[in-house]
Amino acid sequence: MNKHFHDSLYYATRAGKHATLGVRESLAPHLTALRVRLGREPAPEPARLERVRTEFERLEQTAERRVRHVGSTLERRVR
Repeated sequence: MNKHFHDSLYYATRAGKHATLGVRESLAPHLTALRVRLGREPAPEPARLERVRTEFERLEQTAERRVRHVGSTLERRVR
């Protein structure tokens, strides 16, 4: 009988550790955001996708400015 109690204690401990890890993993993003807002942790660097998206938006704005400039130059030449 002692073997069964030992096994059940092992599995109960293991389940508790896994539950703790799961809760920590679930709360990690929220705790990080809270620490950033409180100023206890620096803001995380943007992910690669965000950097690419930001760069794309910057290039798009540059292209729009160039097109408007060329359009106004052509308009002046036609007049």
